[in-house]
Amino acid sequence: MNSLLLEMVAARATAAGNPAVAEMLVRLRASPSDADPSQTVQELLARFGQGNPMASLLAKHLAEPKRPPVIDVEPVEEIPEAAGNSAPPDTAMSELRAHVESMFAELTVLRDRTDRLAAALGACCLCWGEDAGCRVCRGRGRPGFAIPDELQFEELVLPAVLALRAQRARLGRPSPNLQTKSTQPGA
Repeated sequence: MNSLLLEMVAARATAAGNPAVAEMLVRLRASPSDADPSQTVQELLARFGQGNPMASLLAKHLAEPKRPPVIDVEPVEEIPEAAGNSAPPDTAMSELRAHVESMFAELTVLRDRTDRLAAALGACCLCWGEDAGCRVCRGRGRPGFAIPDELQFEELVLPAVLALRAQRARLGRPSPNLQTKSTQPGA
């Protein structure tokens, strides 16, 4: 047995004032080298288990014969190469890895953009107010939920608002009424 492990357990048993474990460790250290150490441990655990149900379960578990685990593996069939796919497997795998890395980089960029836009609109950056179980807003994080970030608003939203106003002015259409429904008269 690992002597370091025995020393650690002995120190713990001594500190806890557990004489049964201390006795078991003394016997393990003093057991002759020709004796089967697992049998000695099983006997000691069985004795210790008479007063401790957990030790009894451990002794039963150790007494069970060790069976190797059954691993049920089906043979892998070789996939015939498609007519247009003559790339060796290493090349195909490296192309797939490159594609996954490219997709991950694109996802990172898109997440950054949506986070910036959410900040510009004062929306929840996780769910935009569409998830009642959201840990940030609990489903209330639609645009206007929080104070918009002014710099992000000026960079991302204001140019679109100005372009829309200019377009409406050219077409001679009035700007939409931006009052909320609750502040309109008669609402």
